[in-house]
Amino acid sequence: MVGECLTTMQPQPGALPGQNVTRMVRAADGRIRSDLGKTSVITDPAARKATILDHVNKVARVVPMPRVPAAQFDPAALAGGAQPPQPPAFRSVEDLGKSMLDGLEVVGKRYTFEPPALPNAPALPQPPVVSEVWTSTRLQLPVLTKTTGSFGEQIRRCKYTESAAPPPTLFEIPEGYRRLPSAAAPG
Repeated sequence: MVGECLTTMQPQPGALPGQNVTRMVRAADGRIRSDLGKTSVITDPAARKATILDHVNKVARVVPMPRVPAAQFDPAALAGGAQPPQPPAFRSVEDLGKSMLDGLEVVGKRYTFEPPALPNAPALPQPPVVSEVWTSTRLQLPVLTKTTGSFGEQIRRCKYTESAAPPPTLFEIPEGYRRLPSAAAPG
């Protein structure tokens, strides 16, 4: 399964919006590789780990996957930096039922999180982070994700096509990459 995801970021008023395209490939065993620019993230749900590849510096870091509901974990979100972000504290989940989106049957869930504390910043009350995730019942992959918080709103739409099984090497650390020490387990 191969997917192209368009993410649109609408920051707080006054800031410029941004867009990026992520390419996702899913193996039959559930591993997913997300490629965004000069970074790739390979998630392995069975092993509960994510491998972050920095293609510029040819380094890899394997980190434990955060303990959040599986449909909320977004491997492409890790592609923005070499260190994984600290996940927000999970607050609640709401079932949104079934619907149709882009010709696919989807199931929706709304997750509410407490935003993580910013390092070296005073503890100020912040609105919760709310993420609405619509996942294809057949593909078991997110089709639409809307996330809002103090940062603004991020919307990701993914379209998938059937493909031949990807080569197993696509989900491994490439030869010549230096493996960095793992970060502490988030969440």
